[in-house]
Amino acid sequence: MNVKDKIKEVLKNEDLTWEKLAELDGGQGKGSYRQNLIKRVEKLQSTFDLIGYEIVLKKVK
Repeated sequence: MNVKDKIKEVLKNEDLTWEKLAELDGGQGKGSYRQNLIKRVEKLQSTFDLIGYEIVLKKVK
């Protein structure tokens, strides 16, 4: 599963929208926030891919 799909799964599971997530993270507009977040996480994942790791999103208890 790619990073974009992982984020979408979290949003679905938590009944969040991109707008709500953007508000929680400082209030950027939905479109720019979504693009920037996905781009940053994809870059981070590609860096970890080089050393054999992946980013995992899981709920903190």
